[in-house]
Amino acid sequence: MYKFLCVTVIMLSALLSCKTRDSRNASLNNEDTARIGKLLSKASVTEHPDSALVIANEALELSKKIPDVQWQGKSLMSIVEVYRQEAIKSAADSNASNKLKQNATNAIDSAISLFKTGGYNEYTGDAYLLRSKLMEISDPSVSPAIEQFESKERDEKAALEYYQKAGNKEKQASILADLGKLSLILGNKPKAIEKLQEALAVYEAIHSDQVASTYSLVGAIYANMGNYEQGLKYSYLAVKTAEMNHDTTARMESLYDFNAVVLCHLNQIDKALVYFQKALTVAKKYKDSTYINLVNVNIADAFASLGKYDEALTTLNDIDTSRILDFVKLKIDKTYVQVYLSKGKYDMALPYVGELIAIEPKLEEEDNSHINNLTSIISYYLATKQYKKVYPFTNKYIDHCKKYGNQFELSSGYYWLFQADSNLSNYAAAIKDFETYSSLKDSVFNENKSKQIEEVKTAYEAEKKEQKIQLLTKQSLLKQTRLDKVMLTRNITVAGVLMLSLLLGVSYNRYRLKQRSNRALEAKQQEINNKNAHLESLLKEKEWLIKEIHHRVKNNLQVVVSLLNTQSLYLNDEAAVRAIRESENRMHAMSLIHQRLYQSDDVATISIRTYIRELISYLRDCYDAKVSIVLDEGPDIDLDVAQAIPVGLILNEAISNALKYAFPDERQGKIEVSIKKNEQGTINLKISDNGVGLPADYDACEGGSLGMSLMKGLAEQLGGKLILKNNTGLEIEIEFPYLTPMQIKE
Repeated sequence: MYKFLCVTVIMLSALLSCKTRDSRNASLNNEDTARIGKLLSKASVTEHPDSALVIANEALELSKKIPDVQWQGKSLMSIVEVYRQEAIKSAADSNASNKLKQNATNAIDSAISLFKTGGYNEYTGDAYLLRSKLMEISDPSVSPAIEQFESKERDEKAALEYYQKAGNKEKQASILADLGKLSLILGNKPKAIEKLQEALAVYEAIHSDQVASTYSLVGAIYANMGNYEQGLKYSYLAVKTAEMNHDTTARMESLYDFNAVVLCHLNQIDKALVYFQKALTVAKKYKDSTYINLVNVNIADAFASLGKYDEALTTLNDIDTSRILDFVKLKIDKTYVQVYLSKGKYDMALPYVGELIAIEPKLEEEDNSHINNLTSIISYYLATKQYKKVYPFTNKYIDHCKKYGNQFELSSGYYWLFQADSNLSNYAAAIKDFETYSSLKDSVFNENKSKQIEEVKTAYEAEKKEQKIQLLTKQSLLKQTRLDKVMLTRNITVAGVLMLSLLLGVSYNRYRLKQRSNRALEAKQQEINNKNAHLESLLKEKEWLIKEIHHRVKNNLQVVVSLLNTQSLYLNDEAAVRAIRESENRMHAMSLIHQRLYQSDDVATISIRTYIRELISYLRDCYDAKVSIVLDEGPDIDLDVAQAIPVGLILNEAISNALKYAFPDERQGKIEVSIKKNEQGTINLKISDNGVGLPADYDACEGGSLGMSLMKGLAEQLGGKLILKNNTGLEIEIEFPYLTPMQIKE
């Protein structure tokens, strides 16, 4: 966040040079803000914290003199970042860390208040996000308290609210993803999935590169809950999305590996091995020794599941254990136990079981590691028939699964209890255990209950000879009844076959007649298909040519803008420079339309709301506006380029005039843009501000400004009329007929 703040400050200070210097006072303000920007940039790269604080405080004092609440807030955020970094370094010293953290909290609260006062929604969101990071600071030797995470969650929700007001989709998605991770930490997995899916919706809408990672995280949570079908769905989506985006980064190793692990849980081992090999290839490409070892362990585990124990041992023995992380070593021990148990070499498995038992108390808070560790220990005791030792570890296993909501693993726990109780002749308990196991297993995989429960009941009832005889008698009667039903079914089937044969004879005759006509129809259809394919090919070529034309038009317009900009550097007449700048803005408004056209799939129309947002962003940056420019919410409208260009030029003139003349003396205000499609088939466009408005004696008919003349002419070109309303500020309204590309051609 600290580096991000620095980059933001540098970019904003550079953009200040675009502001038109209409007065000496404005010129002085530009110099002051440029100096503040340089100070904050310097503070961000100063390594010594005391020096960085002095520089940031100097920027704060200068911003108070201007005064400018925006730069005051940014200066305070720079101060907060220095305090935060120092608090992290001294986290082990609680007194020093808490003092620094309190100083940072006071400063960020002041920044939030300033940004709210100035109506800077996005900066308010940034400040809340920085405040949430203060909650992460704690003694590394002590686990963070639940209250810290809850406080962080409140701040991130506040940041989300202001990012939504500002319309920043990327930051909204990032916060939603963080809230999902926080819910996961707080133990609320369903809520974590809900927030991550909200983040996914936004990421997909803006075509973010975070879609694949978010898919993978959702899949991991589902798998952790025992819902491996959903886990596989999202892990596959993660892999597919990354591959479609031609992602060749190191994160592909984790996406491939996780997809393979979920496939293993669903007993699709052969498919899993394919993805493990892909993960291993990526890990070797980036020389990631940790992941190479981890994937090799997973491959060995998969071989063991297929009964290929020698291949599993060969893979395990080839792993370099000289420098290996603890969690990878744990997986290696677990896989050795699995292989040796399967081969019946219990004495060779015992040392690894001892290591797993020794590390068990340290894994209480580690979800999957804890479950896998207990699984290996319990499997060993069951294989060596030490049934009484099964109970304490199985009970811990069941408690852990209930705590984390792992339904699939929970069913395994009850199955182990069933095995232990059965072998120790605790038949009543065994029946209860197996019923619980069957119920849990069916809820995950939707399978019928296993017949093994009947065998347990039979063993239990073997002690009562009289009841067993009665049961066998009933079974004999049931068998005879089923046999009678089979005979009846056979007779009905024979009769049905005879009737079907007659029907088939008649049907075959009809089939031969239809076959002749079908051949003729197929030949005709093939001819039509070939012509359609040729037409589609021509249509695609046409679309590419049109996109290229729009691309070149946009480039040519940009060249003209650049030439005008260069020309303005050699002019001393301020009016001429201003005229050139206005011409540049008009050129840019048109080039944005051509840019939207060649970047979209539809080369005939553009999304007018997306275009207006880009135009607003450009004009706000160009004029360095402190004025809020807001586009109303509503359904999107696709306009033909013939209507979009006049609309864009009208918007450019109206917003530019408002920014230049509606708010003199650096006063703050608001410009609202509204566009909607009426039921009568017309488009209503409004641009209003709460500025000083037009002079009382201004006559729109006699007004001779170029901008006003352009707007009138463009409104007439659209088939509409320009209406000016001078109330609390100026309102410009144009209503014109909405025309489809086909109507425009006609």
